[in-house]
Amino acid sequence: MLHLIFAAALASSTTPAVTKPAADSPITAQTKTDQKFGCAVLFVGADEVIRRNPGILAKLSEGDGGKAVAPLLKMMGVSGEAILNSAIAEGTARGEKPSDVYRRAVSSMASMMIDAPVTKTGDEANEERGMALFTNCLSLMNE
Repeated sequence: MLHLIFAAALASSTTPAVTKPAADSPITAQTKTDQKFGCAVLFVGADEVIRRNPGILAKLSEGDGGKAVAPLLKMMGVSGEAILNSAIAEGTARGEKPSDVYRRAVSSMASMMIDAPVTKTGDEANEERGMALFTNCLSLMNE
């Protein structure tokens, strides 16, 4: 179920189809910072999906350990928002537009998902990619 939230967040963050950038594209060299910003976009998007769809949160909160889901997702959304706001402020200080910072972050997030090693096919591959992205983001956010 959690992968569905992140899939919805990713879909709401990236309107056009997600594709790898061309080899000569200026966004091909993704930095850890860009990846962290991409994860921040993902977490803010997931938080927004939860806020707008309380039924999803109720479903996720069922079962063993379910009570920890809501605070965890809210915390991830708050920390993601702080990181994203900081990224935009830093980019603005360097003369970048907020949309440039956001696009680089979304591109990095999409690349992490697309490049995730998968062993399955179809919907199971998408779930595997989503969980790899989520795991990678948790790691990056804690650095």
